[in-house]
Amino acid sequence: MTKPDDEKVDASVPTSEELIASNKEVAEKAAQSINITNELADELIVANVEVVHQKKEKGKRVAELAIANSEKAKRIAELVIGNKELLFQNEEKTKRAAELVALIIKLGLANKKAAQSEKQLLSTLNALAMARDNETGNHIIRTQNYAKNLALRLRKMGCFKNELNSRTIELIFKAVPLHDIGKVGIPDQILHKPGPLTDAEWEIMKTHPVIGMDVLRSSDNEASRVMDVMEVAIQIAGGHHEYWDGNGYPDGLKGDAIPLAARIMSVADMYDALVSVRVYKKAWTHEEATQEIIRNKGVRFDPLVVDAFIAEQESFQAIAHQHRDGS
Repeated sequence: MTKPDDEKVDASVPTSEELIASNKEVAEKAAQSINITNELADELIVANVEVVHQKKEKGKRVAELAIANSEKAKRIAELVIGNKELLFQNEEKTKRAAELVALIIKLGLANKKAAQSEKQLLSTLNALAMARDNETGNHIIRTQNYAKNLALRLRKMGCFKNELNSRTIELIFKAVPLHDIGKVGIPDQILHKPGPLTDAEWEIMKTHPVIGMDVLRSSDNEASRVMDVMEVAIQIAGGHHEYWDGNGYPDGLKGDAIPLAARIMSVADMYDALVSVRVYKKAWTHEEATQEIIRNKGVRFDPLVVDAFIAEQESFQAIAHQHRDGS
C-alpha cells in the first residue's frame, strides 16, 4: 500500500545524519579558525615582545651614547683646562726667565769692561738655553759655523754688502746659540716628549720664538746700546721659523720682511736638523739634506741664501763631520 502524500519524505530537508555531519564540519572549521586565531595572536604577542625588546635596546643604546657624549664633554673640558694650565705655566716660565735675563744683564753691565760683560752674558744665556733643550754643544758649534760661512759667501756673491759687514757677521756668529732660548718657557712634557707631538702640543711648541724674543727683550735700553748682539739674537730667535713664502710662524712674515740674520739661521738650522739623529728620525745623508733645502728654495728659504748654501755645501759637510755629536 502506498503512503499518503503528506507522509512522503521531503528530499530537500537534510536528514539527522546530514545535520550531524554538517554541524561537525562547522565545528571543525570553527576549531581550525580558533586555532589559526590563536596562532596569529601568539605571533602578534611574540612580535610585540620583540618590538618592546628592540625599543628597550634602543633606549639602552641612547642612554649609553648620552653617557659617552657626557664623558667626551667632560674630557674636552679637562683638556681645555689642561691647555689653559700649560699656557699659564708658559707665561710664568717666560716671566721668570725674563727676570733672570734682566738680572744677568744688569750684573754684567756692572762690570766696567764691556767686552768681558758681553762674553759673560752670552755664556750664561747659552748655558740657560742648552739646559732646556735637547741639543748638544756641538749643535751650537755647527750652526754657528754654518751661519758664518753662509754670510761670508753671500757677501762674496755681492749680496747684502751693506748689511753683511765684518761686525754684523761677528754678531750673527755670537747670537746663533740663542736661537732657541725661548724653549725655556715650554713645559717639560712637551719639550722632552720622545714621540711626535699632538696638534695642541705643537701649537704650544710654536710659541717658543715669541718667548725667546720676550726673554731677550727684557734687557733695558742701556744694555741694548752696549750690546748690539742682543738685537741680532732677537731677530734670529723670533724669525728663524718664518718662511720665505709667508707660511711660517710666529708672525707669518714674508720675503725680505724676515730679518736677514734669521733667513741665514733658518737654512743653517734646517741642515743640521736633517743630518742629525733625533728621537723621531734617523740622520739624513748630506745629499738628501742638500736636495731638501734646494727643493724649498723660494718656498721656505730665501733663494739667495740657498744659492750661498749650494756654493758652501762642501764646507757644510766638513763642519758636520768635524763637529759631529760624540766627537
